[in-house]
Amino acid sequence: MKYLFILFSLLFVTNACTTNDPNDSISPNASTAQFNLLWEIPVPSFLPQGIVLDEQGRNYFYVASKSGGVQIFDDSQSPAELISDVSIDNFGNHHAMHLTQQGDYLYVALGDFFGGNAKAGIAIIDVSDPNNPTTTDFWETSVIEEGSAIVIVKDNYAYLGAMSKGIYVFDISNKSNIVQTDQFIPDIDFPVPNPNSIQEPNARGMTIRGNDLFVSYDAGGIRVIDVTDKSNLEEKSRYINESFDKQHAYNNIILNGDYAYTATDYCGMEILDISDINNITLASWCNPWECDTPQNIWLNSAGHANQLVYDALNNRVILSTGGSEITLIDVSNPNDCQFISSYGTRSNNLATWGLTMKDNKVYATYITSVIPFPGTWRGIKCIEIN
Repeated sequence: MKYLFILFSLLFVTNACTTNDPNDSISPNASTAQFNLLWEIPVPSFLPQGIVLDEQGRNYFYVASKSGGVQIFDDSQSPAELISDVSIDNFGNHHAMHLTQQGDYLYVALGDFFGGNAKAGIAIIDVSDPNNPTTTDFWETSVIEEGSAIVIVKDNYAYLGAMSKGIYVFDISNKSNIVQTDQFIPDIDFPVPNPNSIQEPNARGMTIRGNDLFVSYDAGGIRVIDVTDKSNLEEKSRYINESFDKQHAYNNIILNGDYAYTATDYCGMEILDISDINNITLASWCNPWECDTPQNIWLNSAGHANQLVYDALNNRVILSTGGSEITLIDVSNPNDCQFISSYGTRSNNLATWGLTMKDNKVYATYITSVIPFPGTWRGIKCIEIN
């Protein structure tokens, strides 16, 4: 569903460790997990969004923090410590919404997509010395669009998910000179012909394998884009769950072998068989909040899946799920995924957005929000899963 309608509040409260409330959660279909809060950091002055751990194995993690720019934390102590930041005046005063890392560089998706009235852009930040990060270049659209939701990088190219404006491609071989090579907007008339503003597809999540770019669309299903020619992208296949007629959103996607795991907002998670790219099929669907029933109208859903990571050691997927905070899905049998358990409840006024994982520790960003789930605390938590 359109997260353009989330209204962020300025509330701030301090909270203690939260646990499952049996009156607020659903009965698990698999063995439950035990959650242990290791630390939490309140960040009342900015709104943490995307979060990534340092890919080079150093004890740092990076947070895209909307109007707060990019924050860098030292994770060698408990709780982690903020050691440096890159303010938005280093990249045209555009909000930092998501980020990824490749080598010594962070790539930041710019432009507040919640408001739907911002330029889209990308920034490159040198973090070879995390204590002294520097912005090497940034790029922005020439006109106001709808901001951007995600950026991913492969080799010398970056791909920016820019909501209804589709996908921008950049040559980033020169970190001081970002060069746009293409903009591609997939067919907007799928699944709804002539969509209105609520039904219009928005590029929200992306991952890439070879020359196949998988794009998860808010309201537009899954698209597979051929990026062989970086100046001439082409859609090669598409998918959407047609088993029910309520609008639902594919907010993010990750791959594992012949399967794709998709965070599908208030509809939980779908596992897709992608062994035949041209004929993507539904392998199984974990729908813990029963989005296909009349009782669930999105606004009252117990969970809203946004971001996800794959825990290969335990054959499970961990999702950030808004009011349900963190949700675990057993994917050991891709043809029969099962809800395990959740950390947090719909009624505790805590809500997650970003998510990453290392070993058995989940790092989650918490936001303040009004709808579709209430959130009254801004911060970052590190939660151990046993």
